[in-house]
Amino acid sequence: MIQRRQDGSTEFYRDWSDYKNGFGSLKGEHWLGNDNIFTIVNGKSYKLRIDIEDWSGEWRYAQYEIFKIADESEEYKLTLAGYSGNAGDAMLDNVIQEINLTGQIFSTRDRDNDIWPNGQCTSSRRSGWWFKMCSYCNPNGIYFPETVPGSFGIYWYPWKNSFEGMQSVIMKVKH
Repeated sequence: MIQRRQDGSTEFYRDWSDYKNGFGSLKGEHWLGNDNIFTIVNGKSYKLRIDIEDWSGEWRYAQYEIFKIADESEEYKLTLAGYSGNAGDAMLDNVIQEINLTGQIFSTRDRDNDIWPNGQCTSSRRSGWWFKMCSYCNPNGIYFPETVPGSFGIYWYPWKNSFEGMQSVIMKVKH
């Protein structure tokens, strides 16, 4: 498991070094760390699965058949391919290029790597992520203890066709 959000007990609006090394508790909310994720997936074939729960208790998932990140020298550039699932594709849309995160490098509050011309996605979304144009998903966003319309908390836009906040998210890789 490379990431978990479930109760808001861990702050995800952090600096590059925190996302590099990881933070939180593996038993609770956490980010495994980009260096650790790179070590796991480097040179191997891995899938990424993201399980998302809304506030009614319904679970959906998005799976990507190919998941890789580069090392820190390439700012953890993301490679994705092959979406399947029932949550909708928020990371690899080939029609709307602003959504396609393949090739995007990681951003944190102290390292803005998005291409949004009107500001910094990490600031408006309060998290670190592979932001391009502030993205159709934000698994690392602010945890709100209920659905807050227009909140830009934890969201997966294609599922509800809105930025409605989600209750929990689990990201995992599998060989």
